[in-house]
Amino acid sequence: MNAKTHISFLLNPTEPLSVAPLPCTPPPSDCAYLHSPQHSPCATTIAATSLALLSAVCINPVVEKKLMPVETPKRKLVDVESEEESGCDESSHSTPTKKKQRTPPCQVEGCPNMAVSRGCCVRHGGGSRCLVVGCKNRAKLYKRCFQHGGYKTCQADNCNRKAKRYGYCWSHGGGRICEIEGCSKVSTQGGLCWAHGGGNRCRLEGCSRRSYQKYNYFCVDHAECQQAKQS
Repeated sequence: MNAKTHISFLLNPTEPLSVAPLPCTPPPSDCAYLHSPQHSPCATTIAATSLALLSAVCINPVVEKKLMPVETPKRKLVDVESEEESGCDESSHSTPTKKKQRTPPCQVEGCPNMAVSRGCCVRHGGGSRCLVVGCKNRAKLYKRCFQHGGYKTCQADNCNRKAKRYGYCWSHGGGRICEIEGCSKVSTQGGLCWAHGGGNRCRLEGCSRRSYQKYNYFCVDHAECQQAKQS
């Protein structure tokens, strides 16, 4: 067996092991040469920059420049006054706002209603009149009064009554029910039926009976009295 493969050779080698040499440091003379201010590149650059800064400060001192104020064009007092006068003239010549004209009251003494036409309310001759000759009632629909066909008829079959709500008369569901509990009658003005105070009443003071337009808003009894007085 070879001597190199034997275990004793591995434990106790006969040949000395080679060791890599460590890097040697430069001698002290070379270090002193490099660290000298004459041959060191760092020292020369630092000295040059410091000299440049000192010369820049001493020879060329920093001068603070003052900004010149910007002059705005001065306006003459005459121009300002002329502009103010022109503005006042334009405002004075501007079109004034039109105020809504209030409708005047009726010309009949003691009537609180507003005038519709010819200076009178509907009750005292204002408004359009029925086309039927000799009728002085107010025209409603088709330029006729209620008595001469100025209304729409009920949509129910074979019904010629006046239509109220939804195209039907009171009997066919075209009216509202009275607000009084337990009352099934149709209401009129004010949400009440005639029996509970709804509708128009007689014009004569102290009379609470039902009035009719054909009797000039009098009840039947007082309408006859008025006709008797006129005759």
